[in-house]
Amino acid sequence: MSENHQDIRIERMENKHYLLTGQLSFDTISQLQEDIESLTKEDSEIILDLSGISRVDSAGIVVLLEWMKLARSSGKHILFTNIPKQLLDIARVSDLDSILPIFQK
Repeated sequence: MSENHQDIRIERMENKHYLLTGQLSFDTISQLQEDIESLTKEDSEIILDLSGISRVDSAGIVVLLEWMKLARSSGKHILFTNIPKQLLDIARVSDLDSILPIFQK
């Protein structure tokens, strides 16, 4: 955990559904690497709900792209849902919203 007491975690909700909670930022993304690698080994499909994200910066979009790449290289499928507006705006400005596997209601 960093000096700012920033934290992020992934919680198993049900079957292949997971909830990401906390701050998705440059300071916290390294905390998730082992969790994501473990998930891609366990499940053939991962649905990652981002509704628990309290703050995000541009590193958030980079980590989503990395997770997508990791899942694909493992022959798995990952889907992001309930993307915070700030992160979706970053994806749109970067022209990445059409690349990321985003499910919107």
